[in-house]
Amino acid sequence: MYVAFEGIDGSGKSAQADLLEAWWTRAGRVVRRSREPDESNPVGKLLRSLLVTGRHPRAHAALFLADRMVSDDQRCVFLERGDSIVQDRSFVSTLVYQETYYPRGHLEAMHVGLRAVPDLVIVLDVPIEVAAERIRQRAGPSEVYETGSWLEVTRERYRRCAPSVMCGNVGVPVVILDGQGTPEEVQSRVVWEIQHGAGSRELNSRGLIHRYAEKRVNPDFGRIVVQDGSEDARDERIARQRLAEIEAAPESVIRGAELEELLAKYEEES
Repeated sequence: MYVAFEGIDGSGKSAQADLLEAWWTRAGRVVRRSREPDESNPVGKLLRSLLVTGRHPRAHAALFLADRMVSDDQRCVFLERGDSIVQDRSFVSTLVYQETYYPRGHLEAMHVGLRAVPDLVIVLDVPIEVAAERIRQRAGPSEVYETGSWLEVTRERYRRCAPSVMCGNVGVPVVILDGQGTPEEVQSRVVWEIQHGAGSRELNSRGLIHRYAEKRVNPDFGRIVVQDGSEDARDERIARQRLAEIEAAPESVIRGAELEELLAKYEEES
């Protein structure tokens, strides 16, 4: 299984990624830890410096994609072996942060060549003041996206990502979890989600939600298409609302039976 943690700076992503890695390792899984940007390659190193200086912001989306592609082959090898991947940030960060400069549909479509795609993205949601205090307590240089205005904008964008986002032409489940409390309290929510929620079905490119999303992709814009009797039903916001109607819990857990019924309906109409 491939799980990525997302959220604004100071939301606790790294701590939860470490705890999940340890939990899976104790359970006997082979776990591969991953971070973005990946500073083991030249693109990742360049990105880290740009995140501190804030220079060339319109180039960040392309550089993050390049950083992802450098690691893509190795991640595919890990997944083919049956290893698990725990990642701190993913393509969802690009959708959220770079929406300031590019349309969401463009950012989703640019990932069409990415082969290793998370089975589940967990967004840790915390109040701005909590994140800001955690950032102040950290050592090292601050980054451009750690300011108050960025935290407010990106928190709202993250909340709009559930219950799924598109990575190229593949739909990826997204759940929003409360990131407040002790690391152990937050971990209990993460573990429950993986064992009983969206993660329990190991949804991936072969999963139900992805088959549904792939049928609804507009190849020109990389957006979900929902046919509701209108030729103009190609609006991404409307599509996300349709998917939101089949949420089973506040954390946006998707009921497989209801989604299967919905998929069957559209297959009959195709």
